[in-house]
Amino acid sequence: MTNHTPQQQAATIIAAISHLLMDCTGRLPDLDSSLAVMTGGPVDTLTLLNWTDWIRRTGRNIAHVSFPKEHFPIPVVSMVVVDETGHGIVFESCWLWLPQSGGRCWIIPEGHGWGAYRLDGNLALKNYARAPVRRGTAATAGYLRAYERLMQIANDQRANGIALPLPTILTAQAA
Repeated sequence: MTNHTPQQQAATIIAAISHLLMDCTGRLPDLDSSLAVMTGGPVDTLTLLNWTDWIRRTGRNIAHVSFPKEHFPIPVVSMVVVDETGHGIVFESCWLWLPQSGGRCWIIPEGHGWGAYRLDGNLALKNYARAPVRRGTAATAGYLRAYERLMQIANDQRANGIALPLPTILTAQAA
């Protein structure tokens, strides 16, 4: 069994989440221009609020993935996005949802009235007024498909010894 450094483990998670959101590999640099996919320990609300200033300056939304012990192996996805009016919106907890037909994964914020987010063909994160599914059996099945697919992608990457770029620290840049 190969031991992986924390940076290699983070690279695997970032690449797997990105693959799930894009439904393909090899386009991580394209995605990175509009959505910063990050991983690490759980983040608190104040940290998420502080990130809104960064996303306004850079034009990049943030999806943060963590694996708290109480939820392991299910990741907690937090998002910070800028809406069409330029206001930052913080979602502390989101669900990953995958349609039965596969394709690109949806990010569905917890709570009512927030709709859902999904990457478009140009890999820009788009907000949809309505989530693709309501609560219930269909929602649960889609959540399970997404998390099972995420683990499958990560396991395939490890098994195939795919070399992944190590994560870098985000820097502030002028928009």
